[in-house]
Amino acid sequence: MADDRTVIERVRELNGVTWEWQDPKRGTRGMGVVAQDVERAFPDAVSTDEDGYLMVDYHGLVGVLVEAVKELADRVEELERRQ
Repeated sequence: MADDRTVIERVRELNGVTWEWQDPKRGTRGMGVVAQDVERAFPDAVSTDEDGYLMVDYHGLVGVLVEAVKELADRVEELERRQ
Protein backbone atom coordinates (compact mmCIF):
# COMPACT_ATOMS: atom_id res chain seq x y z
CA MET A 1 0.00 0.00 0.00
CA ALA A 2 1.43 3.36 -1.05
CA ASP A 3 1.56 6.20 1.45
CA ASP A 4 0.26 9.39 -0.15
CA ARG A 5 1.22 11.60 2.78
CA THR A 6 4.11 14.03 2.36
CA VAL A 7 7.22 13.54 4.46
CA ILE A 8 6.22 16.61 6.49
CA GLU A 9 2.78 15.16 7.21
CA ARG A 10 4.38 11.94 8.40
CA VAL A 11 7.03 13.71 10.52
CA ARG A 12 4.29 15.76 12.18
CA GLU A 13 2.88 12.50 13.58
CA LEU A 14 6.04 12.06 15.67
CA ASN A 15 6.59 13.60 19.09
CA GLY A 16 9.81 14.03 20.97
CA VAL A 17 9.51 12.36 24.38
CA THR A 18 11.50 11.44 27.46
CA TRP A 19 10.88 8.29 29.49
CA GLU A 20 12.00 6.20 32.41
CA TRP A 21 12.46 2.48 31.76
CA GLN A 22 10.51 0.06 33.93
CA ASP A 23 13.08 -2.64 33.07
CA PRO A 24 16.41 -1.82 34.82
CA LYS A 25 18.47 -3.86 32.35
CA ARG A 26 17.46 -1.39 29.62
CA GLY A 27 18.74 1.63 31.52
CA THR A 28 17.06 4.29 33.57
CA ARG A 29 16.06 7.18 31.33
CA GLY A 30 15.87 7.92 27.66
CA MET A 31 14.66 10.40 25.09
CA GLY A 32 13.66 10.13 21.48
CA VAL A 33 10.43 9.30 19.69
CA VAL A 34 7.74 6.68 20.33
CA ALA A 35 8.51 3.59 18.24
CA GLN A 36 4.82 2.87 17.60
CA ASP A 37 4.40 6.35 16.10
CA VAL A 38 7.47 5.89 13.91
CA GLU A 39 6.21 2.47 12.86
CA ARG A 40 2.97 4.01 11.55
CA ALA A 41 4.73 6.84 9.71
CA PHE A 42 8.00 5.17 8.63
CA PRO A 43 7.70 1.39 9.10
CA ASP A 44 11.16 0.69 7.68
CA ALA A 45 12.72 2.71 10.52
CA VAL A 46 11.50 0.29 13.22
CA SER A 47 12.58 -3.23 14.13
CA THR A 48 11.98 -5.59 17.05
CA ASP A 49 14.78 -6.74 19.36
CA GLU A 50 15.23 -10.21 20.85
CA ASP A 51 13.12 -9.24 23.88
CA GLY A 52 10.22 -8.05 21.74
CA TYR A 53 10.88 -4.32 22.22
CA LEU A 54 10.45 -2.04 19.23
CA MET A 55 13.63 -0.17 18.29
CA VAL A 56 13.84 3.02 16.24
CA ASP A 57 16.60 3.32 13.65
CA TYR A 58 17.54 6.92 14.43
CA HIS A 59 20.21 6.94 11.72
CA GLY A 60 17.50 6.03 9.23
CA LEU A 61 15.40 8.96 10.38
CA VAL A 62 18.17 11.40 9.41
CA GLY A 63 17.33 10.98 5.72
CA VAL A 64 13.65 11.49 6.48
CA LEU A 65 14.40 14.72 8.33
CA VAL A 66 16.62 15.96 5.48
CA GLU A 67 13.73 15.43 3.08
CA ALA A 68 11.35 17.20 5.48
CA VAL A 69 13.67 20.23 5.60
CA LYS A 70 13.78 20.27 1.80
CA GLU A 71 9.97 20.19 1.64
CA LEU A 72 9.81 23.11 4.06
CA ALA A 73 12.44 25.03 2.08
CA ASP A 74 10.38 24.55 -1.09
CA ARG A 75 7.29 25.87 0.71
CA VAL A 76 9.18 28.92 2.01
CA GLU A 77 10.56 29.67 -1.46
CA GLU A 78 7.06 29.43 -2.94
CA LEU A 79 5.68 31.81 -0.31
CA GLU A 80 8.52 34.25 -0.93
CA ARG A 81 7.81 34.20 -4.69
CA ARG A 82 4.18 35.11 -4.00
CA GLN A 83 5.13 38.29 -2.13
